Amino acid sequence: MSYEITATDFNDLRTTVNIDKKDADYCPICHRNVDPIHIASFLTGQETSSRYLQRVYRCPNSQCGMTFLALYRCVPQSGMTGHCWYFYERVEPGYPLAPSIPPKIEKISKDFAKIYKQASYAENYGLKDICGSGYRKSLEFLVKDFLISRCDKLGIDKDKITKTSLYNCIINWIEDPMTKSVAKRATWLGNDETHYYRKWEDKDLRDLTNLLRLTINAIENQLLAESYEEDMKEP
Repeated sequence: MSYEITATDFNDLRTTVNIDKKDADYCPICHRNVDPIHIASFLTGQETSSRYLQRVYRCPNSQCGMTFLALYRCVPQSGMTGHCWYFYERVEPGYPLAPSIPPKIEKISKDFAKIYKQASYAENYGLKDICGSGYRKSLEFLVKDFLISRCDKLGIDKDKITKTSLYNCIINWIEDPMTKSVAKRATWLGNDETHYYRKWEDKDLRDLTNLLRLTINAIENQLLAESYEEDMKEP
């Protein structure tokens, strides 16, 4: 099934073309299913010989309202020389979803949240050779800001935490065994992402992000447990 629309070709001539019934129903910027507002349609070439059709839309979500493109690819129809239908392919620009960060984690380290999101964006855009170092940096901010948030409890100075290596911070001052275990291993793989020589050749970026997520969860669990201990004293 298809239906006809009017599009402007490369020579500014208006042409009637057939497009598949499937249409854009998703905003790639706010990541919501929407019924977008159509603004204009453009062919990348001349008339129906154009390889692609681009339809310009605006997101109807009042909290977004951004403009985006829906791209349609030309598929020649058998028995119809020089004629094709345009089939929906994707929407652009494809902004990646921000990774979920627990509120308690973001509260103790806004810098971690910022760096972690940037590393995730880099990974989603296919920048595999640089996102690992970003994840490694985010881990350091997470661990050190977590330790700084409990300086009084640990009896150590903030400046000492700041100047101590990440690995030694984990070994010396992370008390919870599970948090220490996963953070230590995340550091090993994070270091591999920043060095010429890899020590863990059988591990990759996915293992690093898994260990980083485990570290986030372990720290969040500690913070959540401590908040209940504070709120609910022994009767």
